[in-house]
Amino acid sequence: MSDFKIKVTADLDTSQVEAKLMALQNRKITIQANANGNGLSNMNNSLQQIQNNANNVSASLKGIATTKLKVDALNFLKNQTENAVRSVTDLNKAMTLVDMTMSNMSGSSLYSLKQQSLSMAKDLSATTKTVTDAFTIYANENESVSSMLNKAQPTVLLSAASGMSSSSSADAIQGILNQFNLSEDQEMHVADTIEKLSSEIA
Repeated sequence: MSDFKIKVTADLDTSQVEAKLMALQNRKITIQANANGNGLSNMNNSLQQIQNNANNVSASLKGIATTKLKVDALNFLKNQTENAVRSVTDLNKAMTLVDMTMSNMSGSSLYSLKQQSLSMAKDLSATTKTVTDAFTIYANENESVSSMLNKAQPTVLLSAASGMSSSSSADAIQGILNQFNLSEDQEMHVADTIEKLSSEIA
């Protein structure tokens, strides 16, 4: 039986491990070998085993990436569903409160209030809760849908801009109106002024 001598020279760049593992399946490797007898067969088996291991690692990495994407997508859907349920719940609570407070409001007026409040939330880039909290502040027997929403709009804008609750925003606007003997139609001007001052201070 003759002696085996195998010399293998490989030049590999390992600076980007993940890219190399993903590319191993299609990579051509140049090998210089001096071999006698069964050495080539043994070397071929070793290289095949390395290739199989690389394929397994590559498949595992792909599986991990795919699983993470699936988890991220499920978490996103879960959060969106929870937000939607919360918005519907907030809106229904507000409608119930308005219906109890304003016994003379018809079903069609309640529906109109619901639709207009959703539009206001979208137009002002505010949450449904911010809008419903604002218009329920102004719900009483002497108000109509349009007057409630007109009064709620400055409150919603100030709340969205300042981060204050709807209640705090309404109190701030009302306090300034009372302090300077301003009429209610100045609410929007007051909200704009407070918002401007707050952004300049920041």
